[in-house]
Amino acid sequence: MAELLRRVSVDGEVMLALANGVMICRNTTICWWNGGNILGSWLRTLRHAGITNYAIAVLDDETERYLREEEGETKFFRPALRSLESLKGSHPANQVSALKYGLVGQILRLGYGVLVADMDLVFLKNPFRHLHRDSDLESQTDGFTEPWAYGRFGGINDPTMGWGGGGLYLQVFTLNVGCAYLRPNERTVALMDRMQQRLRRGPAWDQQVFNEEVWLPSHGGFRGSQVSVRVMDIFQFVNSKTFFRSSRPRFIPGRKQNPSEHPVMVHMNYHPDKHRRMLCLIARYIDGRWDACDGLPGGSEPGT
Repeated sequence: MAELLRRVSVDGEVMLALANGVMICRNTTICWWNGGNILGSWLRTLRHAGITNYAIAVLDDETERYLREEEGETKFFRPALRSLESLKGSHPANQVSALKYGLVGQILRLGYGVLVADMDLVFLKNPFRHLHRDSDLESQTDGFTEPWAYGRFGGINDPTMGWGGGGLYLQVFTLNVGCAYLRPNERTVALMDRMQQRLRRGPAWDQQVFNEEVWLPSHGGFRGSQVSVRVMDIFQFVNSKTFFRSSRPRFIPGRKQNPSEHPVMVHMNYHPDKHRRMLCLIARYIDGRWDACDGLPGGSEPGT
């Protein structure tokens, strides 16, 4: 891995993604729902966006063969899987998540900035040219409106308390670690260590654990991570609910655009038909079929 990072990094930064046979979806024993070749489509968008500083952690022989023989791809490595032994018997997704945070921690320790990327992403521009780098962590949000994404105050009123019955609270939507940039420093390394420790304790959803570790303040015997956070622009680093539903009139119907008007990327995190929506975005923004996404529903159900 270290040798690959030296070869592919640009300005001390690298994109990291993990891939297994599910991302190709040819082996029906592990992918029985006809999920499509997400890995192949993801690589096509990287090439379109001019992203060269990426490294793929390959988790099985099938994926390695595919990359070598069908994509002519060399920017990958096989991570040591010893770190998964303590997680035997837990859900496979939990094992992969623990491995991911361990790899990110290793890369941060080597002094590289890391953009962690899922593969259900369509990149239309090079994301490294659109980072601010003013915070420890710069992450996409699951929020689908500006107040939800960037934070808003709510209030309560308890009439039994008289004049002291009011109170404010802060709401902010979860960050999505499927597209998150971390600067290399003690705080981000410690955050990755905490993530690994939490996921080793037992079954847990890594997105929830990540947000707990990032957002919860120090209290009692709990010490917060102390990382500083920037939420990515929701109209540049777009989640699929923002694109297809909450801000649909902004994006649909499609129209001919200058590439400068395109978002940086779209993440299919809200929709189960991930590859279908990836293909429509590729057809629209890369192949120039501007109406390619217009017929897809906003939600996951017809007529939404």
